[in-house]
Amino acid sequence: MYKPMDRISVIFELNYVLLGMISSSMRAITIKWTDTTFHLRVYFDENVTEYEKELANIIETEIITALPDLTYISHECVVKTGDYRELENIGEMVYLRYENGMYDLWLHTYLLQI
Repeated sequence: MYKPMDRISVIFELNYVLLGMISSSMRAITIKWTDTTFHLRVYFDENVTEYEKELANIIETEIITALPDLTYISHECVVKTGDYRELENIGEMVYLRYENGMYDLWLHTYLLQI
């Protein structure tokens, strides 16, 4: 029987998949999905190393394993320096690294929307 992917299930699975997969230069991870497609965007604060590209590939593979009803999955690695408020949330923010001065009205407002 087909069961659509609900928000809580997807976020729970992503938290499990991301355990031990966050490198020190990862700033944020945001996702968007439908019942059959999934897109992952990983923000970095410096050039992405081959090791970090491989981490993103492993994360994608683990997502496929955790959410087997997906027919299409993609990811992108984006280098973005500057203020954290410039990071585009494409759907759900599943990881956001603490940065100096971060706990302000923007973050508080975002967290209240969850």
